[in-house]
Amino acid sequence: MNWIKVANGLPEFEQRVLVLIDNDKRVKNLIMIGQREMWKTEGQNWVIEDDENWPGDCVTHWTPLPEVPED
Repeated sequence: MNWIKVANGLPEFEQRVLVLIDNDKRVKNLIMIGQREMWKTEGQNWVIEDDENWPGDCVTHWTPLPEVPED
């Protein structure tokens, strides 16, 4: 799995990806599913699934979701 630093590129809007969250005050290296949304204007436009309390600027890296198994 190759992680992409947000400073080096961002996924398409509404593309579900794995995100790495690093917030010095709360947690380091938390992996969740998120996506960027055009309508969201704060941070880097990220919406984190199941926990919208994370500000978008806590996302430091992202990577595409792995393929679903076929069997």
